[in-house]
Amino acid sequence: MRVLVVEDDERLCEVFRDYLLQLGHEPLVVRTAEAALAVLQETRPAVMLLDIHLPGMSGLDFLRLQGTRGLHVPIVVMSGGLNAGEADDCLRLGAVDYLGKPIALDHLRDVLSCLQPLAETPTTGPSTRERTDVGGHPFHFLNLSTPQQERVQSLVAPPAIPPTASDAHARVLHSITQAFGGALDLDETLRLVLHALTHVTGHETSSLHLLSSDGAWLHLRSERGLSPRLREINRVLPVGEGVIGRVAATGRTARTANVTASPDLLSAARTTVETDGVRGFVCVPLQTRGRVIGTLSLGRSTPEPFSDNEVALLEASANQLSLALDNARLVAETRRQLEDLQHSQANAAEHQRLSTVGKLAAGLAHEINNPLTAILGQAHLLMRAAEHSPETRERLGVIIQETSRAARLLKSVLTLSRSHTTERSDCSLDAEVRMLLQLTQPQRDLAGIRTIAELDPVPPVRANADQMRQVVLNLLQNAHQAMAGNAGEHALTVSTRVTEDRVLVQVLDTGPGMPPDVLPRVFDAFFTTKKNEQGTGLGLWVSYDIVEQHGGRLTANNRPEGGAIFTMELPRTVNR
Repeated sequence: MRVLVVEDDERLCEVFRDYLLQLGHEPLVVRTAEAALAVLQETRPAVMLLDIHLPGMSGLDFLRLQGTRGLHVPIVVMSGGLNAGEADDCLRLGAVDYLGKPIALDHLRDVLSCLQPLAETPTTGPSTRERTDVGGHPFHFLNLSTPQQERVQSLVAPPAIPPTASDAHARVLHSITQAFGGALDLDETLRLVLHALTHVTGHETSSLHLLSSDGAWLHLRSERGLSPRLREINRVLPVGEGVIGRVAATGRTARTANVTASPDLLSAARTTVETDGVRGFVCVPLQTRGRVIGTLSLGRSTPEPFSDNEVALLEASANQLSLALDNARLVAETRRQLEDLQHSQANAAEHQRLSTVGKLAAGLAHEINNPLTAILGQAHLLMRAAEHSPETRERLGVIIQETSRAARLLKSVLTLSRSHTTERSDCSLDAEVRMLLQLTQPQRDLAGIRTIAELDPVPPVRANADQMRQVVLNLLQNAHQAMAGNAGEHALTVSTRVTEDRVLVQVLDTGPGMPPDVLPRVFDAFFTTKKNEQGTGLGLWVSYDIVEQHGGRLTANNRPEGGAIFTMELPRTVNR
């Protein structure tokens, strides 16, 4: 039959065109609703596939056109993000079905097969949506005439000769094998499996529950055809209670011709099950390696109960599902273990590399210190001999200054390269900060820096007290030096406070702040904006490493009102 496809995505247009040709249909593909109107003026397709989100005129606007409804062409709308209200609008405007993207091509084939007789003899009329599931929207026609009712009945009536049980077994198991053999994720695979069961057996609802890690609860992992209320009731079920919960507890199949009359039905579900018209019900366990991992349930509103053949079909499907789910679990566990092993190997290699670099740095520092000492000694001797030559003394001063700086750098590297362990105990940061502020107050008084202490009592942290003093002292000195050459008020604010699981120390200054290109590099080794005689570029780097080794974080930012703010966060000690 002739199928008009209205889709703006070029790749999907190619997929739909090729697939419709394979099915023996005649595809007409356009990219806009305006182009579809032009096609409809020349020819009448048997079915239309209409994307809702189109450039220019939308699919909803297209459905609202009087001329569209007058054509009596069955329209199937398609969308990747249509909400329930918009789907209802499409049905009220005359659409016969709704397909959510991504669209399973086999499902599209089934929809077109159902629409073929409808396309040959159109039946139109207002409708309301009854429920929603992953495959579409069953709906109820309003105020149909007798001929229209007979036409609808002929379209939805079951075939006169039902398929044999062996055919059903083969079709379902083949669908399951195909689903788990593809490259889809597990949730999509389970959805397709439930769709295959629903489509072949003719039941109306299905659900798959998986057991929680503690074995006490069943969690709804996938479903088809459940009403919103029934879906909510089934979201989490207790093991051992209700029909599904008892199957999970006993590992035995449960079947009933009228589930509303079952004494095992959960009281919270009874009213909803009656309202939804669910009668026949069967639930089988999902088992692997001798243990139950979940349940698979089917329900139908027709008066015929589930037959022995249908139960056997469901049990065979459950066996396939159990095996596939267990394999998926083993694959995920193996992948996680492999990732953990790769991470451990990478850490070991990095540790070995750093250890080698540390030993090399220590050796170089020892070797270079000797010639530096000789250079400094010779420079001082020459300085004494050049009392009457200011230019020479100036040049020697530069040599002594730069050589002394190199010696300080080597001393820092040597300290960092030494392997040593630090003892940690409960450390009160507010007390440590208060003590350091008192020790350094005379320097700030001399520089005209006002000190603002906002030291709230905070819980202790598990830390090395000496290293914490080193970090805070470094932050105080940096703030002091940042304000030294800056005009305006000089104020240093130091605060301590606590969050839910962290203790914070913040140091704020009224200096010039940090340029955008400096801020990302402020914790890099040997990076400094200070003059040569003032710093080595290792203070913040060492401080960052100390805080990180304590499980904390050291950050730097500019203040909106000017100046910089450094924040040290450490995990608070857990009461033992």
